[in-house]
Amino acid sequence: QQYSLGKSLKRTDIAALVEAALKSGALPPRKSPGNANAVYLVLTSEDVTVEGFCMSSCGFHANLNLNVLSSTGSRMMQGKEEKH
Repeated sequence: QQYSLGKSLKRTDIAALVEAALKSGALPPRKSPGNANAVYLVLTSEDVTVEGFCMSSCGFHANLNLNVLSSTGSRMMQGKEEKH
C-alpha cells in the first residue's frame, strides 16, 4: 500500500492496513471459499519503522475484529531486524 499511513507506524496502523486491503478487495475476506483459515501478513520495507520494533519485540501477532466484514482474522507483522 505504498506508504498509505506513512513510514512511521503504530501497532494499530498494522490492523488498519489489513482492513484497508480487505475493504478494497486487495485481499480476500476469510469468509471466501477456501479462505476460512487465512492469516494476513504485513511485511514492511526497510525504511518503515513500527513502534516498539526491536525494542520490545521483533514482530507480533494478534486477532483482528473485522466488523465491517462480519469476520475475524489473524494478522502478523514482521520487519527487517538488521536495520535496528
